[in-house]
Amino acid sequence: MNLQVCITRLISHFGASAPLEGITAEQATEWAKKLRDDYAAATASRTIRRARQLFAVAAKRRLVGANPFAEIRAGVEVNRERQEYISADTVKVILDKCPSNDWRLIIALARYGGLRIPNELQGLTWKDIDWEHNWLCIRSPKKAGKEGYSRRVPIFPDIKPYLDLAFGDDAGDPVHVIAKHRNKSNLRTQFRRVIVAAGLTPWERLFHNLRSSCESDLATRYPAHCVSEWLGHSPSVAVKHYLQVPADAFGRAAKSGARALQNAVQQLGEPCAVLCGESEQMPMAQHSKAEGGTTRNKLQDYLAPREGRSSNSREKCAQERHPQSVALQGVATRIPAHVVVCSSPFRMRDGLGKSRAGWLPTAKVRYRSDTAETSCAASS
Repeated sequence: MNLQVCITRLISHFGASAPLEGITAEQATEWAKKLRDDYAAATASRTIRRARQLFAVAAKRRLVGANPFAEIRAGVEVNRERQEYISADTVKVILDKCPSNDWRLIIALARYGGLRIPNELQGLTWKDIDWEHNWLCIRSPKKAGKEGYSRRVPIFPDIKPYLDLAFGDDAGDPVHVIAKHRNKSNLRTQFRRVIVAAGLTPWERLFHNLRSSCESDLATRYPAHCVSEWLGHSPSVAVKHYLQVPADAFGRAAKSGARALQNAVQQLGEPCAVLCGESEQMPMAQHSKAEGGTTRNKLQDYLAPREGRSSNSREKCAQERHPQSVALQGVATRIPAHVVVCSSPFRMRDGLGKSRAGWLPTAKVRYRSDTAETSCAASS
């Protein structure tokens, strides 16, 4: 939301002729309440923040005695109800109904490249493409004059066919990648028509949700700092405004977790779970069923302290660990669906020799091949 939108809403409520110094804190509170009644929580919050910004500048320039919006809490700026994950299958159906390759490229750049449409599309030229190293140089008007104004985005496989086709089009623009729709302000309206032509229902925040879905997919495959660099914002902004959980993620997580646990129990050469921290593998358990061992013995072998590690080092390791985390000795795979984390009281001595009490997480692992439940403290 830009400042002009906020100014328009201020004028519609207070009037164009209302003096700045005449707006009191009570009137500002009343206006904020009306905003929350008329708009979504995130929209009202952004408008209040912009108003507070405007009057802070006015107070700094001594146009008003005090900022009447200073004590008004804006609230949250995230509206999860407007977020929607747009799957690759949905995008494929839309691409098949696009009227031109330009439109297919626009949608691919938004969904698979994470571009801000239309802002970052308008300035994209053929000189911004490095064909040798397969990346695009994206300049963001939103960050003009700031660090991060330009960034490099990989030419992902889902973008390249449409980019190649546009480059080989003799009738295309010799300068700009997208010329025909570059300066049009009604891209959303046209995109909505394409979605309807594909037999689908348009979702809210059409292009933003394409970008959000792109980042959600990339976050499952690449490190957070790489994805943030490509998309042009910080990891904290990604978590707050972009990352979504696809509907099929829960089923895939449960299946992969069950499969991982079953393999660990059968092979017993790999640790059964990873809850956090270390990823060192322990030697295979010495006890076997042929030698009279049981599943319980083998789990104890995994959790046993390594030879040569002193008691103090184990205590220090447990003390530095986050209270909501737990590390089993010899962990190397992700948490299976059957691992439950709870807590148990403990006492230990810190580096100064003082005794400290707290709660140490405990891992309970249930094996399919054994109905017995084994529970061991993480620091043992």
